[in-house]
This record gives sequence, structure tokens and C-alpha cells, in this order.
Amino acid sequence: MARNAVQRLPDAAERVARRRALFSAPLRLFKQKRQSGSAQTLCRSKSAVLNMSLAEEKAYYKKYYTGMNSPSAGATLPELTGTGPEGPWRLSLADSNKRMAILLFASDCRAWEQNWAAWNKLLNNRDISSRFLLVATTERVPIQYLDAHKVGGKRVFIGLDKRWQALYRLAATPQTIVEYRGTVQKPWLGVLSDSDVQEIESALKQRGQ
Repeated sequence: MARNAVQRLPDAAERVARRRALFSAPLRLFKQKRQSGSAQTLCRSKSAVLNMSLAEEKAYYKKYYTGMNSPSAGATLPELTGTGPEGPWRLSLADSNKRMAILLFASDCRAWEQNWAAWNKLLNNRDISSRFLLVATTERVPIQYLDAHKVGGKRVFIGLDKRWQALYRLAATPQTIVEYRGTVQKPWLGVLSDSDVQEIESALKQRGQ
């Protein structure tokens, strides 16, 4: 899902081991976040996790990784800055009166390649085509890479500042984040599904808060 992650399904023994692991260090992290009020509770009972189906397990892991590597809904995201090949840039998200979607990618991220079909559907939707900000977490993106995905005609903000990546949890790619006036409405980490695309389209067509 995230950058450089290995995309494969575990065998039966690995699945059991990974499920049990959910109740050690990750669970302690969630308890800490729950106490500080910085994340939603993602914990489930041990018996429920050990008996979940493969589909439930994949959904659970996706929710877990999103919670740990993406900004939470309601988080403040007032601005983004960076320095690319053309010099420094700044995006003041809090000043916009439109819902926008930030498309975060890295040119060396295989998952972003897989996610392009979904992003292409969104970018080609005339009703919302102006609502997207393409932001690269890497300092350089080859022109051939952008041309291959037909984004050469769109502005791409390259070289997102490492401080913002750490502070706002924006380092993992690919990420799709819908925001309104600098407030995160919802993040999606990893490859988008058809239902995700529909949800993002609906969110961007909404007016006001």
C-alpha cells in the first residue's frame, strides 16, 4: 500500500502470526493515540481478529496503515511548501473556498503506478478536473514519467518539504486527501478502489463545509 511496500498475500501461518502481532506493539501505539485523542480506536477483540476473513483482514490492515501514515480527518493542513527544479513553491490551502484533492506521489513508488488508473478517472472528470493538486514527495520527477501518465500539461508541485511530510504524515505514497479550507475531510492511502473514486467525486462536488 505505502511506498516500497511488498504487495503479496501472506500464507496461513504468516496470517495468524501477523494477526497476533496486531495486539502487541501496534495496539500499544493505538492506546497511546487514543489516550491523547489523536486517532480513532481501531482495536478489536483478539477472537474477532483471529477469526476474520481475508477480505476483513485486508480492510483492517488498510485502516491500520492509513491511521498510522495519513493525516486524520479533521486535522489542520493550512499550507504546503517545497522546492522543486523550478524553485520554491507554496500552496495556501486555508485560503481556498473550494474542496480540493491532494494527490501525493513519488516517482519511485510502484503503488503509484497501480493507482494511476483511478487518478486518471478523477482528473478526466470535467466537473471536478480543476480540484486536484499533484504533489511529489521526491525532489525530482523525470519529464518522461509525467508524460507517460499524461500529466505534462498539469502543474505538478515537486519536492514537498520533509518537515511537512513528517508533521502532517504525508511521506507514504500514494495518498489521496480531500481537504476544505485547510482541514482534512478524508484521506485514502494506497491504491483506490472504484468505490473510493466515487466517494472522492461526490466529496469534491459538495459545497461548503
